[in-house]
Amino acid sequence: MSKMNQQEYIEQRLNDQLNWYDRKSSWNQKWYKRLQVILLVAAAIIPFLSGYISEVPSPESSLPWVKIVIGLLGVGIAAIAAVLGLYNFQENWIKYRTTCESLKKEKFKFRV
Repeated sequence: MSKMNQQEYIEQRLNDQLNWYDRKSSWNQKWYKRLQVILLVAAAIIPFLSGYISEVPSPESSLPWVKIVIGLLGVGIAAIAAVLGLYNFQENWIKYRTTCESLKKEKFKFRV
């Protein structure tokens, strides 16, 4: 196995790692923000739809689909919250970004 010179090391190893951390950080940030927006919108719709449920159900005033939609939104919120907790998108985004920026800083120090 041949030795790498400094330029080869930077190009083959360091830049590869920088790109990987940058991509992973961006991916986790996008998924975290997407799921958070869905979570917030679903949570905001529930009180709005609850206003359409009458206290005394009757065939004319009750909208049965509203109860189903509210239930589905609640299940969706619980599922999204579980996914966010399981995959730690926000934590990964921050860790990957911090590592990427630290590597950039070290690369800059090395080149100076």
